[in-house]
Amino acid sequence: MPLFNIKCNNGTTISVEAELTCKVLDFKELISPKVDVPAAQQRLIYSGKVLKDPETLESYNLKEGHTVHMVKGAAAAPAAPASAPMPTPTPTVPGMPVPAAANPMANPMANPMANPMANP
Repeated sequence: MPLFNIKCNNGTTISVEAELTCKVLDFKELISPKVDVPAAQQRLIYSGKVLKDPETLESYNLKEGHTVHMVKGAAAAPAAPASAPMPTPTPTVPGMPVPAAANPMANPMANPMANPMANP
């Protein structure tokens, strides 16, 4: 069985035996316990190419003794919980003033009835 080197992004290198007919996903699962990175988070790079899970090692012309680089990818994002839809804002026409009734606290002194101490 051919022996391959796996170089991790933290600088460590491990050796792994695998058949060239092995699929990349199976290869990731094989090295997962040794590099302490789940197969789903591994990105394997060989000869400047990211190895695709359904392909075999031999499809990338990988040879015994060659080095495959492994970097840890982002974890799969959890599904977003369903939330209430956001209300759509009322469209405004640019340049048009907003009516005072839309924001009664904008100027509380503008209404003379609101201030009985005002001198008419």
